Amino acid sequence: MAKVAILGAGLRGLYVADRLEKLGHRCTVFEATNRIGGAIRSKRHPSGYLTEDGAHTFLVHSIKVQQYLDSFPDLMQRSLRPETGTEKRYIVHKGKLHLVEANPKFFLNTSLLSPLGKLRFLSDFFKGKQCLDPRISLYDLIKLHFGNECADRLLDPFIAGTYAGDPKKLSAQFTAPQLFKTSSTRGSLLKSTLREKGFKSHIISFVEGLNELPEAIAQRLEQAVLTNTKILSIKALKKGWQLNYQIADHPPEQHNFDCVCATLPAHAMMSLPLAPEVRDLLPNFADIEHPPVSVLSLGFHKNQFQRALSGFGYLIPSSEKESHLGVLFSSTLFKHRAPSDHCLITAFIGGSRNPELTQLDASQLIKRLLPRISSYCGINGVPAFSYLRTWKASIPQYHCDYHTVHQQIEDFEKSQSGFILAGNYRKGIALGNCFDDDFLKHPFFQSDANPTERATTD
Repeated sequence: MAKVAILGAGLRGLYVADRLEKLGHRCTVFEATNRIGGAIRSKRHPSGYLTEDGAHTFLVHSIKVQQYLDSFPDLMQRSLRPETGTEKRYIVHKGKLHLVEANPKFFLNTSLLSPLGKLRFLSDFFKGKQCLDPRISLYDLIKLHFGNECADRLLDPFIAGTYAGDPKKLSAQFTAPQLFKTSSTRGSLLKSTLREKGFKSHIISFVEGLNELPEAIAQRLEQAVLTNTKILSIKALKKGWQLNYQIADHPPEQHNFDCVCATLPAHAMMSLPLAPEVRDLLPNFADIEHPPVSVLSLGFHKNQFQRALSGFGYLIPSSEKESHLGVLFSSTLFKHRAPSDHCLITAFIGGSRNPELTQLDASQLIKRLLPRISSYCGINGVPAFSYLRTWKASIPQYHCDYHTVHQQIEDFEKSQSGFILAGNYRKGIALGNCFDDDFLKHPFFQSDANPTERATTD
């Protein structure tokens, strides 16, 4: 069995290590910071509020993911499902919240779409197979099937809330591969959706936040994660790879590995200490945009609300010209998010829409956003609690030439035996994508022999 170096102790890196250990491989996980979990960061504050810096929910989208979670029985006893009523989601249109529901009645009754817009939406039933440009944007794909109104008023805010991005700049083929495939092979997206049966997706979290999941995986690993570890060099050997690294203030160490699996984000890959001849073969990660995002958590007493807060939250189309992307009703969604008689909401700011707003501090953002948030949520007064987290580089944007990135990934792995690229720039940004097993299809793990030799100049 192989010795594998895994770069990054986010959810993806930890899962890869756990999966490989079960197959008999020996894994060492390297993490530059003092904590595990990557972009998953849950924090219980002295005031009793629980905030999430990164992902706020985990969408369990397949039986495979559910089975993996069930392999942690103690953890799953602490799992939370959304509270009753949180199926209500809202979109802002002409300055007001409009309920959005995933059923046919919604599209017949909603004022989000004009009568002509509703007819255009329903016309998708008659769409045949489409001959799509591989570079088509997600916006243009949805417009092709459902019309401008759906693309502008439904897709646009959804992409702002999930990717912090602009659907006109995102590749349909890589951002929504299933929709792209359905359009190309079947035609109508509506018909395909209505025919779908099988596993029912659902969202979860945990009592102390999503960080409980990577912590549980790390505890199950045979070897502790090496945190506070700086990789000094990565050198290609005739067979395998040599890593020089330093743990905190300890003397540098050097070890050889049969395989390296990099689960770092794209913006961190360019700074890996690889030899120039290897680094030059990496995909052009610098062309992948990671817009900045600010996450502003605000706590209020329940008596500050003119009406009881209910639902999942609201999203805002770019046409509304607001200074925030949307708001999640955190304490309505899950229990244990706020002290008794208090509510927690979370606003998202910036992204590719307003990146300059992420330069503002908490007090400046509250001053700017509170009047608008208060008007949507019916809040009186100022927050009793606030907490700001700003990500200078957030979610990778799968641009319309992203097929070139995927080709570069394949070319790199073919040229560098035993070096696997497995970050969220490859298979998707959702937490559920962290449990994808495509890395096991790499030739390194398909071979029964020892690591493949490469020609090197020592």
